[in-house]
Amino acid sequence: MKKILVNSKLCYGPMSKNIVDTLIEFSNNTHTPITFIPSRRQVEWNGGYVNNWTTENFSKYVKSKSKYAAIQRDHGGPGQGLYDDDGYESLKHDCKYLDSIHIDPWKKYPNFEDGLKWTIDLLKFCYNENPNLYFEIATEEAIRKFESEEIERLLYRVKQNVDKNIFERILFCVIQSGTALKDGINTGNYNCNRLVKMINVIKTYKKLSKEHNGDYMDKDIMISRFNTGLDSLNIAPEVGVFETNIFLKKLKDDNCEKKINLFYNLCYNSGKWKKWVSDDFKPDKNKEKLIQICGHYVFSNKEFIDNIKNCIDTSVINEKLYEYFIKVYENTNKFYYNSYLRDVTRVHPPEDTQKIDNRLRLHRAERLYDFPDDFFNTFISNLSQKNFRYYPYIQNLKRKLAKHYKLKVHNFFLNNGSSENIKTFYKAFGIHNKYALLTKPCYPMHEVYAKLNNIKIMSINYDNTLNWNVNDMLNKINKNICCVVIANPNSPIGDIKTIDDIEKIIMKTNELSIPILIDEAYIEYSDNISCVSLLDKYDNLVISRTFSKALGCAGLRIGYLIGNYFIMNVLQKFVATYEISNISASFGEYLLDNYHVVDSYIDLIKKEKILIKKLCDKHNIPLILNNINTIHIKPKNISLLEDFCNKNNYIGRFRVLPHDNEKWMALVLFPDLVNHNLFKKIIECNK
Repeated sequence: MKKILVNSKLCYGPMSKNIVDTLIEFSNNTHTPITFIPSRRQVEWNGGYVNNWTTENFSKYVKSKSKYAAIQRDHGGPGQGLYDDDGYESLKHDCKYLDSIHIDPWKKYPNFEDGLKWTIDLLKFCYNENPNLYFEIATEEAIRKFESEEIERLLYRVKQNVDKNIFERILFCVIQSGTALKDGINTGNYNCNRLVKMINVIKTYKKLSKEHNGDYMDKDIMISRFNTGLDSLNIAPEVGVFETNIFLKKLKDDNCEKKINLFYNLCYNSGKWKKWVSDDFKPDKNKEKLIQICGHYVFSNKEFIDNIKNCIDTSVINEKLYEYFIKVYENTNKFYYNSYLRDVTRVHPPEDTQKIDNRLRLHRAERLYDFPDDFFNTFISNLSQKNFRYYPYIQNLKRKLAKHYKLKVHNFFLNNGSSENIKTFYKAFGIHNKYALLTKPCYPMHEVYAKLNNIKIMSINYDNTLNWNVNDMLNKINKNICCVVIANPNSPIGDIKTIDDIEKIIMKTNELSIPILIDEAYIEYSDNISCVSLLDKYDNLVISRTFSKALGCAGLRIGYLIGNYFIMNVLQKFVATYEISNISASFGEYLLDNYHVVDSYIDLIKKEKILIKKLCDKHNIPLILNNINTIHIKPKNISLLEDFCNKNNYIGRFRVLPHDNEKWMALVLFPDLVNHNLFKKIIECNK
């Protein structure tokens, strides 16, 4: 248990059962040591406000579910419970069921000599009750301020007055470098020099340092504390506020005004908010703030359970809490040698939507129509074990691409899909502290790859016509821009710029020698001219293309970059040992040799768009028809349509578009969609 206690970088108050369960799940999944730090009000020998847990029941619950969690009483001692007592009754139960106790008499006895005497007496009492216990001593700034000299005197006097075995079982000493909580913010003034002084004092006694009230702490300040040598940090109300906000948002989204008022009244009447607000706080003018600060105190209240608890599914709460803990624990991760990587957020599609089965996949812009049987079977029949056993040979594919575009082999850089194209471009041309110029929205991986290379981002936003302004982008291009990236057509909107507009931007970047990437993943679905026609004119131009969309083989991950000799010479430095697999290269060649199969499919999709527009116009269904293979529709009863998709195993994507507060359905096109049951339902949902 000592190993868990000393390696718990973050110690959490068990503010609710959901929080406890999620932390246990996180620790079990990641093997991260976690210490719960229940106060006497939260968990007590005769029951606390968190899930009505007694000390015994809470201990048994946690230990039955995780081997990576320890429990330490926070602020154990006199005057720390609901009533002004000597703390001994509570400590008897703590000694029996918990792993460690924070000995803290300082609230009731702030005088140094009195607090010291009580510390020594309580240490002896607890050790006699259970010699396997561990301890923490001193207290937080909000209870009693300590200077480093007093910390040194406290450790010295305790060491002189307790048995050696007891002193050795003191693992932590609380240090103070500027933390305080009021009105849901950390109002402490961080003093790094004070932190260093206290840590140095504690180290001389071979103890670990811990700071309390780590809630609402600026990320960089938290990281600075750990980098300076802080061993552990306590966090409690912040997590309760986070969970409260989940409930509050749901109630607001559902316009549950009566339940919000009930939530407020429960919080107000509990009086628990008074400890956490400033003297001039006006409850009636800060109702939402009061709920945020105090909500977790009433989670076990019967009225809350009966009227509010079930407004949101527990699994949803736990999922959001899990994401929160992942983010906070990144601040403790010692392997972030490049600190900017902490700002990179990776979001992956739900696993269930990635499974390949018989469901209709309306969410990933894939080809939803089988290749002709004779075409596909001929390819399969020509495969042999050599395609699997030998390393890839991809030069033939490059030659056929060169022939297809009437270019040279050196103009091509093969890659594992468009995503890797973009990643390679940022690696090659991103410059720290300069900006990548993008549109917003755009493919989410642009932002990810820019941040992975420590590049700042500047965005050109879409207006209420679902378009972005070329002149706005031209005005942003200057010496502070390291690269420009434009998807044309762009997803998810599907808008497209003319070749003339794109050329204006390329020309401006060329004048300043700024590399520009034009992502043409969806170009085949439009009637636009490709920027390949501009390669001879602009040496800073790179074009990204893919076999995933119109060519219909997203699973093979074939992407490629096109550019002139000199800019491709830079990109070739990043070429993988083997860019794509043998199977991918072989099918890529086969498609280029039989491009009529691609043309036929594109033609079917374009015809389907025309039919869908006629049908939507006839039934007055709002429609965004665009230049990719995904359209957006908004029938009157979008919720009914969403339910229909879920019940019929259609994997749909429902999203809110810029400048529109209502949901649209993003719908991947496939031949004869207008006669499919789905479209019949769309018409029905518009009545």
